[in-house]
Amino acid sequence: AVAGGTATPPTSTSDPEDDSDDTSPDPDNHDDIEELLSSQDYDPQTAVDDIFMASRWNQGLGPSGEWNPAFVRDALDNYERHLHYVLHKLNTTASSASARDRDSGTSKQKSDGGDDGDSVDEEFRSIAERIDPDETKVRATKWLLSSNTVSRAFRSITRANLDTYDMGRRVRALERLIGSISLTPLTD
Repeated sequence: AVAGGTATPPTSTSDPEDDSDDTSPDPDNHDDIEELLSSQDYDPQTAVDDIFMASRWNQGLGPSGEWNPAFVRDALDNYERHLHYVLHKLNTTASSASARDRDSGTSKQKSDGGDDGDSVDEEFRSIAERIDPDETKVRATKWLLSSNTVSRAFRSITRANLDTYDMGRRVRALERLIGSISLTPLTD
């Protein structure tokens, strides 16, 4: 943790050559992030709770009970690792899911006349179970991908004490990641 704290973002933005010397994982390279999170480490509820805490101005986690930008950066890193894990799981199960969707296409058409809220929940449930079949993780995955959590993640970036260049890069990386997953509604 100390080594990551010494490689501060402002020094890497002033000189483009510093990016090649950076020893911390590249947030744009999801291969590094996927290696850091296994199925046993997938805990979407903790990631959501940390993002909600990090989005507040004063988390009370600093040495004197004040704002702690290191906690915010750690929460964002953990959130991005979880999103990369979700994307990875969705991509690896996409072929089998597309075949299953084609087979169940007629049943979806029959249920469209019913309650739309239930069909969306069932559709999301089938997707979330491909990520992790545990019921508590299915519910937490829905929160992980909710528009409320995503907006709090973007708010957390502003509280991470990053310089403008790194903040913009982090926002674009998170936008690409959320867009690649394409399960986040515009509103909850």
